[in-house]
Amino acid sequence: MTARTLLTQIVSDLNAFDEKYTDLFALDATVSDVASGQMRTGKSDIKSYFKQYFIDFSVQTSVNKINDLVDNHVVADVTFHGDFTDDFAPEGNVDAVLELITNEDKVQTMIIKLIVN
Repeated sequence: MTARTLLTQIVSDLNAFDEKYTDLFALDATVSDVASGQMRTGKSDIKSYFKQYFIDFSVQTSVNKINDLVDNHVVADVTFHGDFTDDFAPEGNVDAVLELITNEDKVQTMIIKLIVN
């Protein structure tokens, strides 16, 4: 499975609030949220991160553009739509860059970078 396919499946699962997305991560995968400075490692910790920052805020993600760097590495421009109360998302929308690196059909690394104007 390519990184592009994994990214689109993770977004689909998260938008449906379906925990199947955890199956797409390697056991020792990491998610790095640059804005919050958090690094989460392992499926349980990653699941906790997505609950705290995506599910609890009813986030829906729109994929605007995907750039395939190689089969196992993609960078996507996305918009998060959610029940945000922070100053950086006054209308409930925030643009971001998602970077995914895969290994043997599983996500090894996901980096989330918010674009704050």
